[in-house]
Amino acid sequence: MLKEKHLPPSIFKYKNIHDSSIKNIEDDSVWLADPLTFNDPYDAAFSMNSARLGELCFIENFDFFAEKTKITEKLSEEQIELVKQSSKPATTLSEILIKDSTEPNKEDIIKLFDDLQIKLYDEMLNDFNESIKTSFKICSFSTNLHSILMWGHYTKNHSGFCVEYDLTKIPYGDYRTRFLYPIIYSEDLLDITEYMEYSFKKDKTFNNLYLTLAALRKSIEWSYEKEWRLIFANGIMDKAQSYYMGMPKAIYLGAQISEDDQKTIIDIANRKKIPLYKMALSPNKYKLIPKNIEDFRRILTKKI
Repeated sequence: MLKEKHLPPSIFKYKNIHDSSIKNIEDDSVWLADPLTFNDPYDAAFSMNSARLGELCFIENFDFFAEKTKITEKLSEEQIELVKQSSKPATTLSEILIKDSTEPNKEDIIKLFDDLQIKLYDEMLNDFNESIKTSFKICSFSTNLHSILMWGHYTKNHSGFCVEYDLTKIPYGDYRTRFLYPIIYSEDLLDITEYMEYSFKKDKTFNNLYLTLAALRKSIEWSYEKEWRLIFANGIMDKAQSYYMGMPKAIYLGAQISEDDQKTIIDIANRKKIPLYKMALSPNKYKLIPKNIEDFRRILTKKI
């Protein structure tokens, strides 16, 4: 409800010219993709104290582990409790088991065990990061139509187009706004340790939507994009696909779009009765100005 009050009136989707982007205009759709295909290697990434979570996982599954390995036969009740209460339960267990050993390198063995744990936890974090990324299907938008950088990056040097969608026409509760969120720009990755601890402890406040936050945080270096994202999380969609977004409010052609591509989009816009504009370069400022396509033609005719 809070987000609904602060939705922008319009969002914009920058696109290159290719068969699928033309089809999106024809179908009134957008493309939902995996973050693994995006241009930011940190997209949907997060950090966590993997050692801490590994310890919690160890405690959570200790009884099962002990039963299967019959390790409790070698431990007293006091020692079992000591392991469960330890801040480093796996290390404590190894120390107890090796305590009475005649092995001369006991300290080295315990250190090796600790190093192996750290390696295992780091691998667990990397694997978890990759698996979570594939559970998202995302389409990125911007509230900024006039970004010279985005026209350059996402429309192949201003040769593509940008589609405007009117959010004021979408009813409350519709997935197109319900699953639409603003990006949070930050210096730091989202740390999910706290949320994962809730899940291990089966805390009643645990909410698995915390993973969506990972897909909503990006480096402040991307803040110029003023991004909003349509996100389907938690494996709702099993593959990248098109999604109905509704009739565009308007289409804007890049300042350097080719004649053939321009004609293709003009034909579609005229047939679907979508208002059409073309970005013009300001003569005295670093600024893009949207001009009605007919006005643009008149300006060019006068120059000629």
